[in-house]
Amino acid sequence: MEVLSRTKVPKVLPGIHFEGPYLDMKYKGAQPPEYIAKPSVEQFKHYQEAARGHIRYVTLAPEHDEGFALTHYLTEHGVVVSIGHSAATYEQAVMAYANGARSMTHVSTACPPLPTVQTVWWAQPTASALCTVRSSATAATPPLLP
Repeated sequence: MEVLSRTKVPKVLPGIHFEGPYLDMKYKGAQPPEYIAKPSVEQFKHYQEAARGHIRYVTLAPEHDEGFALTHYLTEHGVVVSIGHSAATYEQAVMAYANGARSMTHVSTACPPLPTVQTVWWAQPTASALCTVRSSATAATPPLLP
């Protein structure tokens, strides 16, 4: 964020995709473990202030967002919440979408493998999610199939 304070953000950039630190430790990807943090409205406010309001998209693991507090805050402030780097169950993902999440990050990576468990993208109600699991449709959970 220090670089941002010395940089003028070009108008062609819609904003910053903040991918971390609110990730699941098992699916953190390249994020250093010491930087993984529990979702926090206060911490995010600090980051958003440092980014001069340019954070527009946040990837988080919803199973760690207690009461969906950060998801609610982000949604209320016009920041897109994306589920990613997550071990969320189907039920947790459905609740995240019901509480404001609108997208997914790393649909086939940085999450449990298909089709061995009910994973976050099963809950995304879009055609792209259906295409993602099409080859594994026989193993799909009932809510995915008509």
